[in-house]
Amino acid sequence: MERGDKYRFESFPGLAEALIEKMLEVSSLFYDVEWEVSYLGNNGMPHILNGLEGTADILQRIAHLSKKDVDDNILTAEFSDRLLQINEAALTFRNMVMLEENVHYVSELYPLRDFLSIALNLPQLECVVELKHYVLDIAEQLTKYLRLDADDPLYLSLLAQLQTRDRGAILTSLRAISRISMNLDYANRLDGFSPATLQSIMDWTLLDDEDLVHACLDFLYQYTAVVDNVNLMVTELNLDGLVNQLTRLLLHSAKSLERDIILKRETRIPAPTEIPSLPQELLHLLLKLDEPERSSQWLRCLFEEDKDESITQISLWQGYQSRFAAAVQESGRPLLPAADFIKNVSTTFADKAAAQVQPGPVQKFIIKGIRIRDAPVDFRGREYSKCQWKITEPFSSELRDCGEFFMGPEQMYEHVLIAHASARKNEEGKFVNVEGTFSCHWNGCHKFDSTSSTKLLQFGNHIKIHVTAQAAAHANGLAKEPHVNGFLDGLPAKKSKPSWIEPAVKRTWHFVETPVDERGDAAGIPLTAVLVLRNLARNLPKTEAEEIAIKEEGAVSYVDKLFKPVEGRLWEVFASNRSLVSRRFCPLSSKRNTDSILI
Repeated sequence: MERGDKYRFESFPGLAEALIEKMLEVSSLFYDVEWEVSYLGNNGMPHILNGLEGTADILQRIAHLSKKDVDDNILTAEFSDRLLQINEAALTFRNMVMLEENVHYVSELYPLRDFLSIALNLPQLECVVELKHYVLDIAEQLTKYLRLDADDPLYLSLLAQLQTRDRGAILTSLRAISRISMNLDYANRLDGFSPATLQSIMDWTLLDDEDLVHACLDFLYQYTAVVDNVNLMVTELNLDGLVNQLTRLLLHSAKSLERDIILKRETRIPAPTEIPSLPQELLHLLLKLDEPERSSQWLRCLFEEDKDESITQISLWQGYQSRFAAAVQESGRPLLPAADFIKNVSTTFADKAAAQVQPGPVQKFIIKGIRIRDAPVDFRGREYSKCQWKITEPFSSELRDCGEFFMGPEQMYEHVLIAHASARKNEEGKFVNVEGTFSCHWNGCHKFDSTSSTKLLQFGNHIKIHVTAQAAAHANGLAKEPHVNGFLDGLPAKKSKPSWIEPAVKRTWHFVETPVDERGDAAGIPLTAVLVLRNLARNLPKTEAEEIAIKEEGAVSYVDKLFKPVEGRLWEVFASNRSLVSRRFCPLSSKRNTDSILI
């Protein structure tokens, strides 16, 4: 066991034969027989095994042997010692055949095949359970080099193990049967399975036993590769449950994963060329402040940091002066002098904005590190929304935005009705629901015809859609369908990135991933399950039962009968399980030039 890579049968002539002869002694513990191996051909003696071609009637000989009275509860010392030596010989043989060279060497020893058949047909006693498991391990390694027909004694002995209640025996027997002639240029047809045995194998796939389910699926994959076998299954068994279970197993041990797909990369919005106007409520708050706090707050509300942008000092000072020159005369709070104002810019933005001289044919005095905001913000950093009502320029046909800013959709709503729809309020502060010719000019909207008469209430409900949609876009970063009968509550969410960065557009894909091998290809139970489904879908149309079903009037083909109920689920797995989306495993393609399941 520890040096299995060094011990080869070919290095020890006669060792394999001696171990086989020792293991054959097990029969003398339970039957009145002493097996002998003859390499001179079959001489007809019942206790002589044919070492050259194998003993074809070994099962019949075992059936005619005289049994000894063995009490499984009380064993003699001599019996136990002999059985222990036989078990040790079997364990040694089992360990040695784990090496591929040893398996190939003993695959040509026919006495070994006879011994395996003899051991697997020993009486059902607890004292031989250990030996049978060693024998099945040997058979699992050996059958890939053997060609076993339906009447072969070893093949029949392995089939008989599927009728036991020993999980280990069933599991190893299934593996051994599935491996028959795997390394040979010969198709293993797996004949001789009764419908009852096949039904048991199908039922075992429902158990919460991963090793057993995997062994059953491996067998079903080999079995369903033969058209005649599929014909037997479809005529003798109900395959609806099997197809449903195989479909469920396509997501066995699946892990839920997410992946973001970038539809549009993050982009930089060009800086505005004009300083936006101040909302009236923000202007009143600024007028209450003294210098230099007023200029600092004005800068924070209308500008933001950007190391790649700049603005000339003169335009910055003129913009500040034009906003407050008239108002300060009334309030009596003088403006900050120009030189002090420029110095205060660096103080306001924590030295990230600095006064510089831009060289060139004409030198420019600039403030580097700030840019104009697209929309003003209040003292808490909340962004105002811009009125998008289109206004025609005087003496021109060009359209421009209204340009007024408001914090909430309610203020925007009143502004549109009063400033752009000429609506008026009554003494109670409510809009008078007059009838008139209203036309919507919100960002290119043409909902209302200016020639038709409309109630102000109907027009106002339409305006609510625009202003609440804009508020939702500020709050969530994208436009959502608003509630037309009211306004959105709450404030816009604070942006995590600068306003001049247009975030990337992403779509999150939710998918699952089932087990894969070291190369990233599908593996495990989901792979075997989809391969069984593929075999069924391919071979069902070739069966005799399918031909008969098609000829009957009004009959449904077996392909449609079995796969149509799970077609939606298969599409779902195909879309979500990226481990199985390889074309050679695709369960939904109907093209003949692809290696896929036909549904």
